[in-house]
Amino acid sequence: MTISTSETIPWEDAKTTQSDSNTGLLNGLNTPPPQVLVGNEEKMEEISNGIGNEGINSQQVQATFAVGSINEARSSQSPVPGETIRSAYPLRRYANRHGSGYSNNINAQRTVFDGKRMRKAIQRRTVDFNCSIGKYMQDRIWIQDQRNMRLLRPKADFIIDLLPPSAYLHNPVNAVATKYVHTSTNKNRYPVNVVRWTPEGRRLITGLSSGEFTLWNGLTFNFETILQWSHNDNWMVTADHKGIIKYWQSNMNNLKMIEGHKEAIRDLSFAPTDTKFATCSDDGTIKIWDFNEGIEEKSLSGHGWDVKAVDWHPYKSLLASGSKDNLIKFWDPKYGKNVATLHGHKNTILGLQWNKNGNWLGTAARDQLVKVYDIRMMKDLQTFRGHNKEVCSITWHPSHEKLLTTGGSDGCLMYWIVGQDEAVESVEYAHDQNVWSLDWHPIGHILVSGSNDHSTRFWTRARPGDTAQEKFQANRPKAEENGLKEVVIEDEIKMPGLQHFNHANDGNNVEVNENIGGGD
Repeated sequence: MTISTSETIPWEDAKTTQSDSNTGLLNGLNTPPPQVLVGNEEKMEEISNGIGNEGINSQQVQATFAVGSINEARSSQSPVPGETIRSAYPLRRYANRHGSGYSNNINAQRTVFDGKRMRKAIQRRTVDFNCSIGKYMQDRIWIQDQRNMRLLRPKADFIIDLLPPSAYLHNPVNAVATKYVHTSTNKNRYPVNVVRWTPEGRRLITGLSSGEFTLWNGLTFNFETILQWSHNDNWMVTADHKGIIKYWQSNMNNLKMIEGHKEAIRDLSFAPTDTKFATCSDDGTIKIWDFNEGIEEKSLSGHGWDVKAVDWHPYKSLLASGSKDNLIKFWDPKYGKNVATLHGHKNTILGLQWNKNGNWLGTAARDQLVKVYDIRMMKDLQTFRGHNKEVCSITWHPSHEKLLTTGGSDGCLMYWIVGQDEAVESVEYAHDQNVWSLDWHPIGHILVSGSNDHSTRFWTRARPGDTAQEKFQANRPKAEENGLKEVVIEDEIKMPGLQHFNHANDGNNVEVNENIGGGD
């Protein structure tokens, strides 16, 4: 939130009148005198001596505030010693209240920014995670498992006990980010195609459909200086709708440009070693590139239509791709062969991502379904139903391997936990249009979403003391038509991620479901 402030100009020729000065200006008015006479005192006295019951002539009053006085005020940087400088607002208020002669406003106070004065700091919303990390580093010596952890109580006094999401591996609901924090919008309004955190989590880069990059501060969410990052933090690789691949340094210096595909490139992914990366395109091919040399090594053909998504396995030589032909294919990048095909969706695959455990593959498609496949069985482990329109984006939480987040074309965000059929939480109308991209902060406490409505929004988890008074809706009129209104949650109702404090159980009331495979 930006707060505009104005400063009172220290007029050199401003004089404070005495409270007993009841002559001149008071003749015929019977009201208290104003406290400040700004301008030439002699002229003001001449005008005041000539006042009768008719009131003051507005032209004479305006002439009193000479331009020369304003110029002198601009050059003065401090009040004259021994004089009391007050605002001219009482005189303006007095003039507007009495007499027809005061019908015109008197602009006796002006805002001047000369670059020599200190301005007040701008207040910005922020989500500071340093305290929780420091608390965790202090307590981790004696914390062996969840039985040794302090339970979170729904009071603001216990915010100091809040730890990073990685400390609550037994409770993935704690990391559900449904609390709205901030909306960042570029001056040039274009759809946001991709959002990516830098590896250290200090900044966020968004890619617009116009081909522009925007760099946002990851702590205060404001514009800083002006996508997929390699794991060593040194390089970023981008691709566009013309099929061009570009290499960028961390200072946004473009070093190399490659003509990669004949049509639009829809996705790209780095290998675990950062020596290679893969791209997929609307020309129906997947290409493997040598990062150091910038040359094509393999071209994988097998999809019958546009390839919309590709992701490299987190530690194996294995690629997964999704296409407009409704198929999910697995590839050996070394030999360029298709090793398996899954027929699970009935419409275009719009997004897919490997889980960090290397066994699960999450997919999102236009058939409104979200699926999790286990490659050890080559079958779908679970199917999530809940989106009312096509699912555009998908991402796994960096700490909780069972927590999955998806974004739909209706602007909805949904949170799923593997092993539970229903969504654990959702944010209806988080955006006005398609949610094209999602990305978690490396620590896992903030989720960022980029949409076709030209906005980038930040979401965080609930804290102790939050009342969860709102379900954020970007399109509130449409939300109210569908019966979604503000809901006040009472203190005794469980907040997302906050457990009930039970003295009898003393923290042993947490049930952990370890029946789902994939964590080994």
